[in-house]
Amino acid sequence: MSDPLTEELQKTLQSSLTRYLAMEALLQRLEAALAGPEEALPPLVVELSQAQRILEREEEPVAVLLQQGVALAQHPLARQRQAAMTRVLELNRLLLPRINGMMALLSHELKELRDGRTGISGYRSTGASARRERITA
Repeated sequence: MSDPLTEELQKTLQSSLTRYLAMEALLQRLEAALAGPEEALPPLVVELSQAQRILEREEEPVAVLLQQGVALAQHPLARQRQAAMTRVLELNRLLLPRINGMMALLSHELKELRDGRTGISGYRSTGASARRERITA
């Protein structure tokens, strides 16, 4: 029995599968980063956001192709893609609340640091002015 997919469709499905496997690997790195130092998380979150945008844009034509027929959806590459999508969705569902919580905490800590720096600079400028006044007086 010959493969009903054209070479172009096979390449399209293989590219889609590769994108989902890369997304899964990224989510696994994020999961590991959640157990490590906080500063490892923000770059991975940025990378995740970029990967999601690319995935949304590049997956639209694949979804249209798969809706065209049941035979296409039963192809081994399509089934592998579906399994990878399911794993990505599950990892995303598990990690998203943890990532959002960690990012909120980091944001709060950065705000406190900025507020503290502003407060310290206020003391420094007051002290410097007082010293200049004493010197000129």
